[in-house]
Amino acid sequence: MELIPLSLTSAPRRAVRSDDPTTPLAPEVAAPALSVEFRDATRSFGTRTVLSGIDHHVAPGTITAILGPSGSGKSTLLRLAAGLDQPSSGSVLIDDRQVAAYDDRCAVAFQEARLLPWRSVRSNIELGLPRKGNPDVVDRLLELVGLEEFASHRPREISGGMAQRVSLARALARRPGVLLLDEPFGALDALTRIKMQSLLLDLHRAAPATVVMVTHDVSEAITLADTILVLGNEGSGPSQLIRTAYVDEQLRSDPVAVDALHSELLACLGVREP
Repeated sequence: MELIPLSLTSAPRRAVRSDDPTTPLAPEVAAPALSVEFRDATRSFGTRTVLSGIDHHVAPGTITAILGPSGSGKSTLLRLAAGLDQPSSGSVLIDDRQVAAYDDRCAVAFQEARLLPWRSVRSNIELGLPRKGNPDVVDRLLELVGLEEFASHRPREISGGMAQRVSLARALARRPGVLLLDEPFGALDALTRIKMQSLLLDLHRAAPATVVMVTHDVSEAITLADTILVLGNEGSGPSQLIRTAYVDEQLRSDPVAVDALHSELLACLGVREP
């Protein structure tokens, strides 16, 4: 893993002001944030156990980042939360209700925007609307992600960063109580990634769903998350939750504390600083 200075890879947190343009969305756009809980969740594929005994409660309205080496089960954990996969033992609950299949209270956005190339930006966002959704919501979401002028464009006519904004808007159109993000900014260049991090914080203020995101970027996790979960294993064994770190604005405002946490998390990931 390449060690990149925090200031070059992460968007600064901004205090919420009374005149902030990202005012909370109306109830028909933003659903109540929901809790997510992993109870001794284990996932095996045949004889190979990928995740073992994951226990963690994600509080409603918070942002949680999941770190871990490649192959440590980060995306698997996200799929368990969405109901796209089932634990081999243990359970996953959303709002104290066990997840037994894909849960429509969740929305998922991936590293690839996965837009339909023959549909416009607006039409791609509309795909996220519930059956009885209000089409006017799309106008508000286009405004939030800054794509009003590109509503009629096709995916081939917009940049990668714009496509990722469309993907986020489409996910929010579902009015999710839980937003699951699988390395959403991993394929973007550094400058676009910073802009997308800022956008995510703005969207979270406007529609404060519970966010659980997978990332390989320690700096991004510290910048965005309230809680950081680190998955790891010993040798060839299954991944377990080896570190839980809590981040607040007081810590983020202290460069010494940020550097110390950054170094500690890298050490958990087996990365030596130069």
